[in-house]
Amino acid sequence: NIGYGLYAVTSNDGKKDNGCIVNSVSQVTNTPSRIAVAINKQNYSHEIIKNTGIMNLNCISKDAPFELFKRFGFASGRDTDKFAGFEAWRAEN
Repeated sequence: NIGYGLYAVTSNDGKKDNGCIVNSVSQVTNTPSRIAVAINKQNYSHEIIKNTGIMNLNCISKDAPFELFKRFGFASGRDTDKFAGFEAWRAEN
């Protein structure tokens, strides 16, 4: 179930992890499971996802710290390592 809220979309360009915050996510079909995610075409995350075809979608809790929004919402991955200081957990898509 995908509801209205904020989501962190994460991706990897082959060298580093990146991510951005989005609020436009909706379920398109149930079988097979398909979602639609809107990302600004000027975002570095959009460029990575377009080039790789791979992304992960993470629900952001209402209790998320403001630091998360500063890191993933107010900085560009083109010149910032948004995952600096974090250990990324890996999952197969």
